[in-house]
Amino acid sequence: GENGIFIGAILSTALFAILHVNPKSFISGKEAIVDAGVLFGLQLCTGGTFCLLYLVTRDLAVPIVAHTLYDLYTFYGTHLEVSSQLEYADAQAILPQGTTTTIESKWRKERGDDFIESTKQCFYLMDTNRDGVLTRSE
Repeated sequence: GENGIFIGAILSTALFAILHVNPKSFISGKEAIVDAGVLFGLQLCTGGTFCLLYLVTRDLAVPIVAHTLYDLYTFYGTHLEVSSQLEYADAQAILPQGTTTTIESKWRKERGDDFIESTKQCFYLMDTNRDGVLTRSE
């Protein structure tokens, strides 16, 4: 009856959220735990929405299509963000940086220009706020 539908909705939503969070995050330190908690909350909301779509329409295709559209939107947004960051890193890595430091000169002499450019590119890939400084949150 109604009780069974309610329990099924709660359990399926909880299972959806649990399966969309990396369990390793809960044992990886404070920041990872906070991130996992936020993601779990988001997944409870999305899973609840998909469950509600099924309950309203009684058609499993509706939440499946909604989930697919949500994933496509998320993947596309992530792709744009990553592509933009890659372009930024590529552009910054080849720019001259003014004076060359002693450390950079040492590595350039030992490993060559390609190593220095690759290292700068890695740095700028991590510099997500694009300020030329890396912080713990990046």
